[in-house]
Amino acid sequence: MARFDRVATLSVEGVNKSAIARLEGLSWNTVARWLELAAGRARRFNVEHVRGHALVELQLDEMNTFLQSRDQETWVLAGIDVWSRPWPATLVGSRTYRNTRQFVRSIADKCRGGGLPLITTDGFRFYTPTIRHVFGLGCVLAQVIKKIRRNRVVRVGTKFPAGWRITNRSRASDAPRSNNG
Repeated sequence: MARFDRVATLSVEGVNKSAIARLEGLSWNTVARWLELAAGRARRFNVEHVRGHALVELQLDEMNTFLQSRDQETWVLAGIDVWSRPWPATLVGSRTYRNTRQFVRSIADKCRGGGLPLITTDGFRFYTPTIRHVFGLGCVLAQVIKKIRRNRVVRVGTKFPAGWRITNRSRASDAPRSNNG
């Protein structure tokens, strides 16, 4: 069991399967099988335990990756509750309105009511309409907009979309501020 845990930990730390196999003296296929098993256990844990969680401050973001080849781009949409650190939902697929709505809906379905969360996103165009549809105008939405030049972030600002509330919670968040937003 300790070896299995080391393999999973190395993978979480970003070590690739071939390197894990060399370090642990295992075959690549064993490492791949163990990581699939660990991923399945993590999914079951999320399904069983990440329900009814009260969201305080939710960050949504998306990352792109390549599964089969550089020609086949795939996106991972991820949400994390900043204060308690659970990831209530992830979605792997294309970056479409439909997938974004399914992703945001899955977060709302897993988390209980109570106060509506402060939600921070980047400027991805489908977040505002899907969050409005799923959570309504009652939640607080802030967009963190990064200005990038030559692969470097040169400015970070906050934008509050029209029609959304700005509350003391959004001002108290760790989100960066800009003079115009």
